[in-house]
Amino acid sequence: MKKFALLVLLVCATASTACYAGVLMEEWTENNKRYCKYSDGEVKKISFGSTCPRTN
Repeated sequence: MKKFALLVLLVCATASTACYAGVLMEEWTENNKRYCKYSDGEVKKISFGSTCPRTN
Protein backbone atom coordinates (compact mmCIF):
# COMPACT_ATOMS: atom_id res chain seq x y z
CA MET A 1 0.00 0.00 0.00
CA LYS A 2 2.85 2.39 0.79
CA LYS A 3 4.40 1.77 -2.63
CA PHE A 4 1.10 2.62 -4.33
CA ALA A 5 0.72 5.84 -2.33
CA LEU A 6 4.28 6.82 -3.17
CA LEU A 7 3.66 6.11 -6.85
CA VAL A 8 0.50 8.25 -6.84
CA LEU A 9 2.37 11.08 -5.12
CA LEU A 10 5.20 10.86 -7.64
CA VAL A 11 2.81 10.92 -10.61
CA CYS A 12 0.93 13.93 -9.20
CA ALA A 13 4.16 15.84 -8.58
CA THR A 14 5.44 15.10 -12.07
CA ALA A 15 2.17 16.09 -13.72
CA SER A 16 1.92 19.35 -11.80
CA THR A 17 5.47 20.45 -12.65
CA ALA A 18 4.80 19.82 -16.35
CA CYS A 19 1.98 22.36 -16.18
CA TYR A 20 4.43 25.09 -15.22
CA ALA A 21 6.54 24.75 -18.38
CA GLY A 22 6.10 27.69 -20.73
CA VAL A 23 5.41 27.04 -24.40
CA LEU A 24 7.33 28.78 -27.18
CA MET A 25 5.35 31.84 -28.29
CA GLU A 26 7.83 33.90 -30.30
CA GLU A 27 11.37 33.76 -31.66
CA TRP A 28 13.47 36.43 -33.34
CA THR A 29 17.02 37.23 -34.40
CA GLU A 30 18.91 40.37 -33.45
CA ASN A 31 22.65 41.07 -33.91
CA ASN A 32 23.65 37.43 -34.52
CA LYS A 33 21.73 36.24 -31.45
CA ARG A 34 18.42 34.40 -31.35
CA TYR A 35 15.81 35.05 -28.72
CA CYS A 36 13.02 32.72 -27.60
CA LYS A 37 9.98 34.03 -25.71
CA TYR A 38 7.77 31.62 -23.77
CA SER A 39 4.18 31.82 -22.56
CA ASP A 40 5.30 32.32 -18.95
CA GLY A 41 7.14 35.53 -19.98
CA GLU A 42 10.67 34.09 -19.92
CA VAL A 43 13.00 35.19 -22.74
CA LYS A 44 16.08 33.08 -23.48
CA LYS A 45 19.07 34.14 -25.59
CA ILE A 46 20.61 31.35 -27.66
CA SER A 47 23.34 31.18 -30.28
CA PHE A 48 22.54 32.15 -33.87
CA GLY A 49 22.58 28.65 -35.40
CA SER A 50 20.44 27.07 -32.69
CA THR A 51 16.70 26.54 -32.64
CA CYS A 52 14.43 27.42 -29.76
CA PRO A 53 13.20 24.55 -27.61
CA ARG A 54 9.39 24.19 -27.70
CA THR A 55 9.20 24.45 -23.89
CA ASN A 56 11.48 26.14 -21.39
